[in-house]
Amino acid sequence: MVPITDPERRLPVTESVVLPPDARDSIMSTFHRPPCPKCKTMMMLARITPGSAGFDIRTFECPACEEIHQRVIEFADPMKSRTTAGWLRGELRAPT
Repeated sequence: MVPITDPERRLPVTESVVLPPDARDSIMSTFHRPPCPKCKTMMMLARITPGSAGFDIRTFECPACEEIHQRVIEFADPMKSRTTAGWLRGELRAPT
């Protein structure tokens, strides 16, 4: 018997961990994917790096022509949203 922590351990099919395709789609749909300026193919988010205070730099890569495009996005702190502020004040209610 191979220990569970052994790097050579092969998982049987019943123990495989795979996200269902629809979960991956919903995760990626939260990012705006711009069309490539060169070939108009939908670009893929490659990385997010911190920019100047309050901003992120999002780097997109085109899977078809390998064009790289960067966008500066204002970073919205979810803890400062009106919804979160209401929850923190005790205004959280069940949906109607």
